[in-house]
Amino acid sequence: MKLTIASLPFLSTILIAAYFLLPKKKYFFFYVLSVVMILCLRLPQISESYQLKENGVHTTGVIRSVDCENHGHIYYDYQVGSRSFQKSASSLDAGLKCGPQNVGSTVSVSYVSSDPEISILGFKDSNFSYVIVMTVLMMLGIPALIVLFSVFKKEEA
Repeated sequence: MKLTIASLPFLSTILIAAYFLLPKKKYFFFYVLSVVMILCLRLPQISESYQLKENGVHTTGVIRSVDCENHGHIYYDYQVGSRSFQKSASSLDAGLKCGPQNVGSTVSVSYVSSDPEISILGFKDSNFSYVIVMTVLMMLGIPALIVLFSVFKKEEA
């Protein structure tokens, strides 16, 4: 079973039910369940990044278009054998400055040799580290902010 954003309502229901059903140490369990939920949502990206790290191959692609107002999205094309692929990436993730001057530029693309649909702009090794660091920061930061907000809200009442 692959957990995706579509799993969020199910996971949220479990999280909310656990919060109200656990009388003591609610915050600890709420924090643990939040961490588990974030990890479940990030597992597909972690898996793809790991595949890229282990079985990634480099090729070149061409920037087809950019959408700088939509969080700096870059749309690119690349070819593997006789198959062509069209993908998109955040300019921030790719380390590129978003702008119309990029259209038509050649970029480095890393893809999984056994599944060329999985690709990133740039080099394969840096992506796995980035995904792991961002997941850990999310697992530490987001639940902590939720718990702190709940504690301060109770003190105000």
